[in-house]
Amino acid sequence: MRGAYLGGDRGRQLVRWALGVVVQVGLLACSDTVEDGVYACQAPGRDTDCPAGWYCRPDETHPMELRCHQSAGPPPPSAVGDVCGQDSECAVGHCSNGQCAPEGFAWIPPGTFFMGSPVYEPLRYVDEELHRVTITRPFLIGTTEVTQAEWEAVFPGSAPSYFSSCGDDCPVERVNLLEAMEYANARSEAEGLEACYTLDGCQNESEIGSGCPSTTANQGRSCSETDFATGLYQCTAVTFVGLDCEGYRLPTEAEWEYAARAGSTSAYPQVVVPEREACDDALNDVGWHECNSDNRTHPVGRLRPNLWGLYDTVGNVFEPVWDEYVPYGSLTFSHTDPIGIREDTGPMNVVLRGGAFDSHRRDCRNAFRGHGGSQGRSSVTGFRLARTVAAQGGT
Repeated sequence: MRGAYLGGDRGRQLVRWALGVVVQVGLLACSDTVEDGVYACQAPGRDTDCPAGWYCRPDETHPMELRCHQSAGPPPPSAVGDVCGQDSECAVGHCSNGQCAPEGFAWIPPGTFFMGSPVYEPLRYVDEELHRVTITRPFLIGTTEVTQAEWEAVFPGSAPSYFSSCGDDCPVERVNLLEAMEYANARSEAEGLEACYTLDGCQNESEIGSGCPSTTANQGRSCSETDFATGLYQCTAVTFVGLDCEGYRLPTEAEWEYAARAGSTSAYPQVVVPEREACDDALNDVGWHECNSDNRTHPVGRLRPNLWGLYDTVGNVFEPVWDEYVPYGSLTFSHTDPIGIREDTGPMNVVLRGGAFDSHRRDCRNAFRGHGGSQGRSSVTGFRLARTVAAQGGT
């Protein structure tokens, strides 16, 4: 049998490579101590060119070469929004919907969906006119409602919740829209992010997070400005920086429904609920509502999430969004990245989404639009945060 002939420079290169491998493997096998980062290797990871248990990777001294090291080294940098397949591929946070996201937040991709409900949907309201909406940019949204522990980490000593005995993992409630914005700004500033809201003419700041006095007609479950001797925390004007703001904020109404649906066109997340009015087990798997809540809040994240990883979009507590409530039929804003109609002065009639622990299942549908005053506090109302994704990575 004739062997293949390798002549010229190509042949000499292969011979030198083979001799180098033999010498290197011999050194590795015979040496009692192998210096870190000295020997070259061929493939990243657990390469057979390296001693058992060592790693083949670049280092600071040889950034363009692969060398044998005793440790795996620092994880590769992975910014928010980088493509991933599992949590370990993200330097911080976790892998959410194929992208790296901060812990506690879900990555929501851009897309187009039908907002509202079709005329044939059982139990719908007339203010849910179906219309096409496009979300052009990805964004982050809390996988759960803001908890009591998260609130108190920002405002120490403040315990506004009526159901405080529910515990740290339960949603914070009895905070109004303005207090939610203050919380969002405070978290942004603490993390070096831009504040997304400008609040002007604010009074009674000492009342932030003070909850409700037990002397109200419903024993403190809810309260308004008249229940306080000096008045609730209130502001004369609120300005939203806009969707380019990368700090913490409330989701827009369109963002909330888009994320809650997670690609679904059904009335409820992931479940088919019979048309009858009575309670049924299907909805109990995804939310706390009048049939299973025992008329109180529950720890977040205990039931089944939707397909994009959001918990409790059904029940537990209502979630205010940025938009002021108006019927869809009177909308004049664009259906591309809509941010709603909003007056910057005076009290607002804000949209509330998701239903609460005392809600009938009709009010737990994806399209349901509750609404309430921006300054009142209630044990059925908390909030969920969102963030615009940075244009070029970062957290």
